[in-house]
Amino acid sequence: MKTERTIKRKTILTAWVLFLMINLFCTAEVSAMPGENSGAGSDDNALKIAATPELLPLANAWIGGYQSIHPETATTVIPLEPGTSLTSLPGEQLLLVTAEEMARYKGDIWKMAVAKDAVVPVTGMNNPLLKKMVARGVTASEYASLLTETGERSGSAITGEASQRTLHVYQVDDPLVTTLLARFTGVEPVRQKGITLLQPEALKEAVRKDPGSIGFCRIGDLIDPVTGKFSEGLALVPVDKNRNGRIDFFEAIYESPEEFLRGVWIGKYPQSLCRDIYAVAGEKPKTRENVAFLQWVLTQGQNLLRAQGYASLTTTTLQSDYTSLEAVTPRVAPVGNAPVARTLILLLLVVLVAGITLSLVFHYRRHREEITGGHPAASHGIFDENSVAMLKGLFYDKTHTWAFMEADGTVKVGIDDFLRHITGPITRIMMKEPGETVVKGEKILTLVQNGKQLNIYAPVSGTIRQQNQTLQRQATLLNESPYEAGWIYRIEPSNWARETQFLIMAEKYREWIKTEFIRLKDFLAGAIASGEPAFAMVVLQDGGALSDQVLKEMGPDVWEDFQTRFIDPSR
Repeated sequence: MKTERTIKRKTILTAWVLFLMINLFCTAEVSAMPGENSGAGSDDNALKIAATPELLPLANAWIGGYQSIHPETATTVIPLEPGTSLTSLPGEQLLLVTAEEMARYKGDIWKMAVAKDAVVPVTGMNNPLLKKMVARGVTASEYASLLTETGERSGSAITGEASQRTLHVYQVDDPLVTTLLARFTGVEPVRQKGITLLQPEALKEAVRKDPGSIGFCRIGDLIDPVTGKFSEGLALVPVDKNRNGRIDFFEAIYESPEEFLRGVWIGKYPQSLCRDIYAVAGEKPKTRENVAFLQWVLTQGQNLLRAQGYASLTTTTLQSDYTSLEAVTPRVAPVGNAPVARTLILLLLVVLVAGITLSLVFHYRRHREEITGGHPAASHGIFDENSVAMLKGLFYDKTHTWAFMEADGTVKVGIDDFLRHITGPITRIMMKEPGETVVKGEKILTLVQNGKQLNIYAPVSGTIRQQNQTLQRQATLLNESPYEAGWIYRIEPSNWARETQFLIMAEKYREWIKTEFIRLKDFLAGAIASGEPAFAMVVLQDGGALSDQVLKEMGPDVWEDFQTRFIDPSR
């Protein structure tokens, strides 16, 4: 649109003006700072990170990954001896340490969590009790009975049924495992009896050969570095986190390392069996290279954790830490000989920025009213059948998308109003590119709300001819105008006549939505009954109506369950 192009040109022009002015101002600043190093003599392009022996592989993986995209950066990994005192950290020198090492230091030190570790129970695939343990899980109190008994343990302790089969308990000879087991079970280390301590490889071999055994080790000990899968012949023993005698759908995270580590990330595994890994320094990092590296660790660097046997942090923690680093400002040296001139320049910059910003806001608000009709969808706090808007003439898919054939033969697609009432404001989307082909029922879009995600599926097959690029910078249009300004793609259909037979016309859509509300309430009722704290915020209003934007404040585990139990079965 003409208005949109005008705003885009003004934005680009404004950015260039601000860039030139700030660049001139900063250049004057640098020239007025005698004694400040710059260019090749600066340490800003040097990155040094120290690590304890346990975390050295992780440090090397991160440095290698970072340098692959920043080859101009000089990097060094410094191995530290066990027990190195953190009091000797010089300034911004970065160091990777575990939570236990952090706990030994009581002084003033900057720290930031960068990863998670976990202790897990493991048994052999040939354990005759495995099927029962997988079905019902084992609680903290049942594990406690294994740690406190001496000699042979009865299988009934962890199956809930009479059994004469004995269980032998093995543990990796690692203080971390002992500490976290004590925290999880309430059995202090001095009371833990009859446990065979072994090195990781010896423990895995012993558990494989002993069908009546359970071992405790770190998750990294169990992941094969070559295949990325669990070590052959071994399986995790599920933890019955809510102690209801079964492994519910939201507790089933033990099939693969990928699934388990994601479960740790979204809080489905007991936090008492997890610990944080920290980056620490003598003072908060301010140099360009340190800040850039830490920001990379919190984003792309998280993708390297699973190969090292660690789990990523929660989205909320990552965003909070990233923002705190973004807030870092360079240290400014004394002003020099022209304080008045520099103050006037700074004041002029502030006035110009304020004026241009107000102008852009004014034009943006006018443009937003134009594309949404000036009437963004309102939320009245209650979500029921009468809340869902629909347009006649659209075809609706059971995965809550819609399709409409334009006069030129292309099909415009988007999400329906039901879905936007559930998610609340969308903060970002991940889209396919023009030219890509899609098949009905395959993933076509990912909705993101502060890191939480829902995959959306194609209502028709064909080739994407156009994206709604406005959504890339204004994703909330999906919430404000899902049928008009918030459309997603124009698709050249490949099987329109046949596929429309499986879509719902508006006349039947209203009746179908009633059944969707029944499904939604069943999903939420089951979640509430599970006793998970994450569902405590689900409120059923008078008459059974749901709270609007019911998933807005929910955690990523709830969004994942909604994906697998509500959206995916409709494909």
